[in-house]
Amino acid sequence: MNILHLISSSNFGGAENYLYLLTKYQNKLGHNIFVYRNKLKKLDSLLKNYTQKDITTNIINSISPYHILKLIFLIKKNDINIIHTHLSKASILGGVVSKILKIKSFATIHGMNSFKDYYLNDRLIAVSEAVKEKLINTGAEKENIKVIYNGIEKNNNKKKKNFFENDILKLTYIGRLAEEKNIDFLIKTLDNWKYRKWNLKILGEGDLKKKLEEIIYDNNLENKVNFLGFKKNIQKYIFDSDFVILPSKKEGFGISIIEAFSCGVPAIGSNAGGIKEIIDDGENGFIFESNNMDNLIQVLNRVINERKFQEWSKNSYIKFKNRFRIIDNAKKVLKYYEQSK
Repeated sequence: MNILHLISSSNFGGAENYLYLLTKYQNKLGHNIFVYRNKLKKLDSLLKNYTQKDITTNIINSISPYHILKLIFLIKKNDINIIHTHLSKASILGGVVSKILKIKSFATIHGMNSFKDYYLNDRLIAVSEAVKEKLINTGAEKENIKVIYNGIEKNNNKKKKNFFENDILKLTYIGRLAEEKNIDFLIKTLDNWKYRKWNLKILGEGDLKKKLEEIIYDNNLENKVNFLGFKKNIQKYIFDSDFVILPSKKEGFGISIIEAFSCGVPAIGSNAGGIKEIIDDGENGFIFESNNMDNLIQVLNRVINERKFQEWSKNSYIKFKNRFRIIDNAKKVLKYYEQSK
């Protein structure tokens, strides 16, 4: 197949990393891949070995005649069979072009978005049951949605073996520093926890950084909370963790959790969105009620009281291997294309 992917992001995050992995494995499975996207330096090097054509443009922010005509030309010239979009603006653009050319369009919905952004796409791929439910509740037809969980590449390093060294609980947050991620709640909860032998590493960038730094300074937590910024090799930091933690108010999936699982590191997450579909409470991590400080403290106390780190580690890796490998994800997406023709 000749597959065209569209994405409308201006920053590199979970959707962009998934686009890279999906195109890589669709290419490895014998398909021709084309990408139409905003200029984003990190994707330049990632995509160059797996695409027939990678077209960068000015920010895709409207249904402009320029983008429509450029895409029509690209699709006709390269005999594109499938349009696959990521994020809302690209999905609207791809939907318009697919209707003009009568080509099937698919949209992967990565977050808790409403159907209004995807009504022009023929088929929808939800990254979790929670995302699917949100789409149905906002007007999507159930039969036009398929849940395909995100996947990542298998970790080639050894799984983590040593946990809770010197009775210090090492926690790591990986993701954007955004309001809905609820990192300020996490820091305040840890500060209120009576057990004091903990530290938190925060990997990522975002608009909330200044506010978070003020909270840390005001509560004298500079020696316990460390901002590490965006990191390419996150496995190094996951291996130095006892738990990856995701305290979100809303979350379509939770890619950092399966990143942790691939290293044999368990996770703690809120019950928001798709997180509870990844973590099996008490088996490979723990679930707490979103924004409930007392409940999260109860979970943290359970961790240091039970100390079943090797069991949680083993179960987390098994869950990754059975459910969240990118090669399996790519095959399921390709099968969905075929079934929908």
